[in-house]
Amino acid sequence: MTVHEAHRLQELEEARGQLLRVFAKDGFCIAVFAWGCCSFPEEMEPQLREMGGHEIAVLRLGKYHLRSVD
Repeated sequence: MTVHEAHRLQELEEARGQLLRVFAKDGFCIAVFAWGCCSFPEEMEPQLREMGGHEIAVLRLGKYHLRSVD
């Protein structure tokens, strides 16, 4: 997995699904969902890591908004 293979959310786009894994790579945070991967700013790693195994939604609206949807 490279950072370039992970999807980067565009403005007003949402990533939603079960968060399977989170790791840092090349200055980014990679979130692995059942349907694929997204890259986020590296500073989101601790917050995303806490939500591992849960159904989550990340909305990019100016900044990233993260919530649990369990």
